[in-house]
Amino acid sequence: MKYSNTEDTAGIDIRHTRRRLKGAWRSPCTRRALQILARLLVALLLLPGMLTACDSRGSEADLEQERSRFLILLLNNNGDLDDYGACLRAQTAAFSCADNTGNSANRSVYVAALQSAFGVTINAPQDGDAICTGLRDAAFFQRQTPGARVCYHNCSQSYWNSGVSTGQCTAGNYTTYLSGATTGINTCYENCLKDGTVFIY
Repeated sequence: MKYSNTEDTAGIDIRHTRRRLKGAWRSPCTRRALQILARLLVALLLLPGMLTACDSRGSEADLEQERSRFLILLLNNNGDLDDYGACLRAQTAAFSCADNTGNSANRSVYVAALQSAFGVTINAPQDGDAICTGLRDAAFFQRQTPGARVCYHNCSQSYWNSGVSTGQCTAGNYTTYLSGATTGINTCYENCLKDGTVFIY
Protein backbone atom coordinates (compact mmCIF):
# COMPACT_ATOMS: atom_id res chain seq x y z
CA MET A 1 0.00 0.00 0.00
CA LYS A 2 2.89 2.33 0.74
CA TYR A 3 4.30 1.52 -2.71
CA SER A 4 1.05 2.53 -4.30
CA ASN A 5 1.04 5.89 -2.48
CA THR A 6 4.61 6.60 -3.66
CA GLU A 7 3.67 5.72 -7.22
CA ASP A 8 0.63 7.97 -7.11
CA THR A 9 2.68 10.85 -5.68
CA ALA A 10 5.32 10.47 -8.43
CA GLY A 11 2.62 10.47 -11.08
CA ILE A 12 1.12 13.63 -9.63
CA ASP A 13 4.56 15.30 -9.56
CA ILE A 14 5.23 14.38 -13.18
CA ARG A 15 1.89 15.73 -14.33
CA HIS A 16 2.43 18.88 -12.33
CA THR A 17 5.91 19.35 -13.85
CA ARG A 18 4.50 18.88 -17.36
CA ARG A 19 1.87 21.52 -16.73
CA ARG A 20 4.53 23.91 -15.44
CA LEU A 21 6.70 23.29 -18.52
CA LYS A 22 3.77 23.85 -20.86
CA GLY A 23 3.02 27.06 -19.06
CA ALA A 24 6.65 28.14 -19.34
CA TRP A 25 6.69 27.53 -23.10
CA ARG A 26 3.61 29.67 -23.45
CA SER A 27 5.17 32.52 -21.47
CA PRO A 28 5.89 35.69 -23.55
CA CYS A 29 9.31 35.97 -21.93
CA THR A 30 10.24 32.44 -22.97
CA ARG A 31 9.05 32.97 -26.55
CA ARG A 32 11.00 36.21 -26.73
CA ALA A 33 14.16 34.54 -25.45
CA LEU A 34 13.78 31.76 -28.01
CA GLN A 35 13.30 34.26 -30.81
CA ILE A 36 16.48 36.08 -29.81
CA LEU A 37 18.35 32.80 -29.60
CA ALA A 38 17.12 31.78 -33.04
CA ARG A 39 18.25 35.08 -34.53
CA LEU A 40 21.67 34.72 -32.94
CA LEU A 41 22.03 31.24 -34.40
CA VAL A 42 21.05 32.48 -37.87
CA ALA A 43 23.53 35.35 -37.58
CA LEU A 44 26.30 32.97 -36.57
CA LEU A 45 25.51 30.73 -39.52
CA LEU A 46 25.52 33.65 -41.97
CA LEU A 47 28.63 35.35 -40.59
CA PRO A 48 31.22 33.08 -42.30
CA GLY A 49 29.54 33.63 -45.66
CA MET A 50 29.44 37.38 -45.17
CA LEU A 51 33.11 37.47 -44.23
CA THR A 52 33.97 35.36 -47.26
CA ALA A 53 32.01 37.71 -49.52
CA CYS A 54 33.78 40.74 -48.05
CA ASP A 55 37.15 39.08 -48.54
CA SER A 56 36.17 38.22 -52.10
CA ARG A 57 35.20 41.79 -52.91
CA GLY A 58 38.40 43.02 -51.34
CA SER A 59 40.43 40.59 -53.42
CA GLU A 60 38.60 41.62 -56.58
CA ALA A 61 39.31 45.28 -55.85
CA ASP A 62 43.00 44.49 -55.29
CA LEU A 63 43.17 42.51 -58.52
CA GLU A 64 41.46 45.33 -60.44
CA GLN A 65 43.94 47.83 -59.02
CA GLU A 66 46.87 45.65 -60.02
CA ARG A 67 45.38 45.17 -63.50
CA SER A 68 45.01 48.93 -63.87
CA ARG A 69 48.61 49.54 -62.84
CA PHE A 70 49.84 46.92 -65.28
CA LEU A 71 47.74 48.43 -68.07
CA ILE A 72 49.10 51.90 -67.38
CA LEU A 73 52.66 50.56 -67.47
CA LEU A 74 51.98 48.66 -70.68
CA LEU A 75 50.38 51.65 -72.39
CA ASN A 76 53.21 53.93 -71.31
CA ASN A 77 55.78 51.51 -72.67
CA ASN A 78 53.90 51.32 -75.97
CA GLY A 79 53.55 55.08 -76.20
CA ASP A 80 49.76 54.77 -76.18
CA LEU A 81 49.41 57.43 -73.50
CA ASP A 82 51.73 59.92 -75.19
CA ASP A 83 49.00 62.27 -76.36
CA TYR A 84 51.51 65.06 -77.00
CA GLY A 85 53.58 62.84 -79.27
CA ALA A 86 50.41 61.75 -81.07
CA CYS A 87 49.45 65.40 -81.54
CA LEU A 88 52.85 66.23 -83.03
CA ARG A 89 52.52 63.38 -85.53
CA ALA A 90 49.05 64.60 -86.49
CA GLN A 91 50.34 68.13 -87.12
CA THR A 92 53.19 66.80 -89.23
CA ALA A 93 50.64 64.99 -91.39
CA ALA A 94 48.41 68.10 -91.59
CA PHE A 95 51.31 70.30 -92.67
CA SER A 96 52.31 67.70 -95.27
CA CYS A 97 48.83 68.00 -96.74
CA ALA A 98 49.03 71.81 -96.74
CA ASP A 99 52.53 71.77 -98.27
CA ASN A 100 51.41 69.33 -100.92
CA THR A 101 49.20 72.05 -102.39
CA GLY A 102 52.26 74.05 -103.39
CA ASN A 103 50.96 77.08 -101.49
CA SER A 104 52.75 77.78 -98.21
CA ALA A 105 49.91 80.06 -97.14
CA ASN A 106 47.75 76.98 -96.59
CA ARG A 107 49.67 76.29 -93.40
CA SER A 108 48.29 79.51 -91.98
CA VAL A 109 44.85 78.63 -93.29
CA TYR A 110 45.05 75.32 -91.43
CA VAL A 111 46.20 76.95 -88.18
CA ALA A 112 43.43 79.56 -88.40
CA ALA A 113 40.90 76.75 -88.84
CA LEU A 114 42.20 75.03 -85.69
CA GLN A 115 42.00 78.21 -83.65
CA SER A 116 38.43 78.76 -84.76
CA ALA A 117 37.34 75.15 -84.22
CA PHE A 118 38.84 74.73 -80.73
CA GLY A 119 38.67 78.30 -79.45
CA VAL A 120 42.39 78.56 -78.69
CA THR A 121 45.27 80.86 -79.58
CA ILE A 122 48.27 79.29 -81.26
CA ASN A 123 51.37 81.36 -80.80
CA ALA A 124 54.21 81.90 -83.26
CA PRO A 125 55.92 80.20 -84.91
CA GLN A 126 52.70 78.20 -85.21
CA ASP A 127 54.55 74.96 -85.78
CA GLY A 128 53.55 71.51 -84.51
CA ASP A 129 54.86 72.18 -81.02
CA ALA A 130 53.01 75.51 -80.76
CA ILE A 131 49.81 73.91 -82.05
CA CYS A 132 49.91 71.03 -79.56
CA THR A 133 50.70 73.38 -76.69
CA GLY A 134 47.73 75.54 -77.66
CA LEU A 135 45.38 72.59 -78.09
CA ARG A 136 46.10 71.40 -74.57
CA ASP A 137 44.20 74.45 -73.31
CA ALA A 138 41.15 73.65 -75.42
CA ALA A 139 38.10 72.66 -73.37
CA PHE A 140 37.50 69.78 -75.79
CA PHE A 141 40.81 68.12 -74.89
CA GLN A 142 40.76 69.02 -71.19
CA ARG A 143 37.62 66.91 -70.80
CA GLN A 144 39.40 63.87 -72.26
CA THR A 145 41.78 61.36 -70.75
CA PRO A 146 45.25 60.94 -72.29
CA GLY A 147 44.15 57.73 -74.00
CA ALA A 148 41.16 59.45 -75.59
CA ARG A 149 43.35 62.32 -76.79
CA VAL A 150 45.73 59.85 -78.38
CA CYS A 151 42.80 58.30 -80.18
CA TYR A 152 41.68 61.70 -81.50
CA HIS A 153 45.13 62.71 -82.71
CA ASN A 154 45.65 59.34 -84.37
CA CYS A 155 42.41 59.89 -86.26
CA SER A 156 43.61 63.35 -87.27
CA GLN A 157 46.91 61.93 -88.52
CA SER A 158 45.07 59.26 -90.48
CA TYR A 159 42.77 61.86 -92.07
CA TRP A 160 45.59 64.05 -93.33
CA ASN A 161 47.72 61.12 -94.50
CA SER A 162 44.72 59.84 -96.42
CA GLY A 163 44.34 63.25 -98.05
CA VAL A 164 47.90 63.10 -99.32
CA SER A 165 47.67 59.51 -100.53
CA THR A 166 44.31 59.96 -102.31
CA GLY A 167 45.23 63.23 -104.01
CA GLN A 168 42.90 65.43 -101.97
CA CYS A 169 45.68 67.73 -100.80
CA THR A 170 45.98 69.78 -103.97
CA ALA A 171 45.59 73.45 -104.69
CA GLY A 172 42.11 72.92 -106.10
CA ASN A 173 40.84 70.51 -103.44
CA TYR A 174 42.52 71.67 -100.23
CA THR A 175 39.82 74.07 -99.04
CA THR A 176 37.13 71.44 -99.51
CA TYR A 177 39.20 68.75 -97.81
CA LEU A 178 40.01 71.08 -94.91
CA SER A 179 36.33 71.90 -94.39
CA GLY A 180 35.56 68.19 -94.11
CA ALA A 181 38.24 67.57 -91.49
CA THR A 182 35.96 68.02 -88.48
CA THR A 183 33.43 65.48 -89.73
CA GLY A 184 36.04 63.02 -90.95
CA ILE A 185 38.14 63.09 -87.80
CA ASN A 186 35.16 63.01 -85.42
CA THR A 187 33.66 60.01 -87.23
CA CYS A 188 36.94 58.13 -86.82
CA TYR A 189 37.16 59.22 -83.18
CA GLU A 190 33.63 58.04 -82.35
CA ASN A 191 34.32 54.69 -83.98
CA CYS A 192 37.51 54.41 -81.99
CA LEU A 193 35.55 54.81 -78.76
CA LYS A 194 32.82 52.41 -79.87
CA ASP A 195 35.30 49.65 -80.75
CA GLY A 196 35.51 48.64 -77.12
CA THR A 197 38.58 50.69 -76.29
CA VAL A 198 38.25 51.98 -72.73
CA PHE A 199 40.04 55.24 -71.97
CA ILE A 200 39.99 55.46 -68.19
CA TYR A 201 43.44 56.99 -67.84
